Amino acid sequence: IIFIDLSCEFDRENPKFGAPTGICALPDDRLLVANFDRDSVLLIDIKGHVYEIFKDLPTPKAVICHSSGSSSKAVVATRKDATMLDLNTNKIILKSKIRGFYPWNIQYIEERQVYAGI
Repeated sequence: IIFIDLSCEFDRENPKFGAPTGICALPDDRLLVANFDRDSVLLIDIKGHVYEIFKDLPTPKAVICHSSGSSSKAVVATRKDATMLDLNTNKIILKSKIRGFYPWNIQYIEERQVYAGI
């Protein structure tokens, strides 16, 4: 077991994990964490530094990453929708528009090149 000393380099009002509910590994060994109680997505680098890269995502429950070429995207299942994030620019690309959509998990189906919410 490897223990990582986590440090914070973002807003000191929000330096803690708040019920991390989803985690995924990026191709470069960094981790994305859906931070449920803090309405954010955190990035943990290989040295254990924690960065809050997205705020105001209502109760994120799951996160997955999909990279193609030089583009890296993540999809986050939130209380209201599935949100696609651009990890290169730290911007929201797209939000689902399905009424009543309340996903608890997100999967990428490679053979069909689609995201599925469960």
